[in-house]
Amino acid sequence: MSIAPPPSDTTATTPRGRKLATVGRWAPLAVMALAFALRVFHLGSQSLWYDEAFSVWLAHDGLRDLFSRVASVDNHPPMFAVLLWGALRLFGESEFAVRTVSAGASTLAVAGMLRLGTRAGGPALGLAAGLMAALSPFYIYYGQEARGYALTLLWGVLALDAALDSLATNQLRAWLRLGVA
Repeated sequence: MSIAPPPSDTTATTPRGRKLATVGRWAPLAVMALAFALRVFHLGSQSLWYDEAFSVWLAHDGLRDLFSRVASVDNHPPMFAVLLWGALRLFGESEFAVRTVSAGASTLAVAGMLRLGTRAGGPALGLAAGLMAALSPFYIYYGQEARGYALTLLWGVLALDAALDSLATNQLRAWLRLGVA
């Protein structure tokens, strides 16, 4: 009785293998498109609530005023307020426009989960992690709120990715990235 050699990787050379490879390339983009669509669906349909209006007030005037307001009356880091300040100048002050920063941050957090899952267990786990993040009611809810929660989620995902990279490579560049995250 002989042991057969392991099968060679012919998945990309057979018709079925080429289809799977094509699906594997497009699946993460489909997950990202789904995540984005779920976050912008009815994004501006509800009026701003108090905390969201407070965020808009912080970012309404110039950057100097923004930093002085954040320092005196807000207990959150200023990154979200600065990004919101830019969004107000680019997109205007509608409910939809005000919430675009959170929708973008939440969508990017899904991309980070795709990367973390792929890194931890391969493409299938990456897709599963990304799809779970894309469909998460909490990710969607906070991705539609003009507060810094989605940005905090994104920074957490980026910090975890940087920590895994630092531990895996032990390179100065990776450790500096972790320090920034």
